[in-house]
Amino acid sequence: MNPSALREIRFIDRFYNTLFMLPDGENIILTDSRGRTSVLPCQYVDPCHALIGHSTYHICQFAEIQEGKGRVYRPEHPKENDICDTYSIYHPKLHLYPLGDISYESAKPKLLASNYEKVYTGVLALNISLETIFSKHTSFNDFSWIPSIHSTDVIVLSRAGRERAYFVDQPTSLDLFFREAKQFLGPPQRDKKRHEQER
Repeated sequence: MNPSALREIRFIDRFYNTLFMLPDGENIILTDSRGRTSVLPCQYVDPCHALIGHSTYHICQFAEIQEGKGRVYRPEHPKENDICDTYSIYHPKLHLYPLGDISYESAKPKLLASNYEKVYTGVLALNISLETIFSKHTSFNDFSWIPSIHSTDVIVLSRAGRERAYFVDQPTSLDLFFREAKQFLGPPQRDKKRHEQER
């Protein structure tokens, strides 16, 4: 048996949560917040290191670098149990909201994707909550820069192919709420196959 067939590279987030195991010699797809992609070949080095593209990384070092640059990664050929979930942060476009406190109710009419711009994407492990994401983006003190999250921002979670958007409502420094903003993602997409069968 080929020894490399038994070797797998563990891909994690910066908190050491396992996202997926990649067989030695397979590729990952790296995607930035603008949707630009790169395909990188990966070779097993040892349980904590891998050659990814042309550089060798510790698995946590790789996760931290991608987090700092707002890039997500997934297997080129995902398996059933692979975690390929992501989150994105959207800031309102300039002058969308006047200065002062903005409540969720007053912001509702403006909660459309066309009024916002995506500023960041990150990988999303199973146990990561909206509160954890918010905390990470308000108290991040590492070598890399990631944008802060503020009241009136929108966080979009993509889990198992399903997207949900949340308006960040922080009326005071002690209060924090995440209001689901279904209108941000537009009307739900109808299942094309089902629609064709109904005809």
